[in-house]
Amino acid sequence: AFEAAMQEHLQEIQAIANQKEPASFENTLIPLEKSGAALKRVQAVFFHLAGADTTSAIQDIEEKIAPKLAGHSDDIFLNPQLFSRVQQLWDQRDKIATSEEKSRLLEETYEAFVRAGAK
Repeated sequence: AFEAAMQEHLQEIQAIANQKEPASFENTLIPLEKSGAALKRVQAVFFHLAGADTTSAIQDIEEKIAPKLAGHSDDIFLNPQLFSRVQQLWDQRDKIATSEEKSRLLEETYEAFVRAGAK
């Protein structure tokens, strides 16, 4: 389930990163925020189970999946095309962040990329 969900998430990310249209909230940040729903569900179920009733089998899965999840995160936050779109929005933030919610979403997204090493 983890593998399938990560693959689906990367396909969603590539679709966002490879768009021809200029970056906007509607075609970059909103889809990015919504991406990975299947992975979020798999993680929630698995890690709640692991926390509530851990076994050696569950711990083995945790050990195997942790580096894969870290690599998956790197594949997203270190994607140069995707970061370029986020950077474009960040550079125009005074013009396009027309609400407090949009401003906060853009700030959190940009900072997450920078903290992960995108710059």
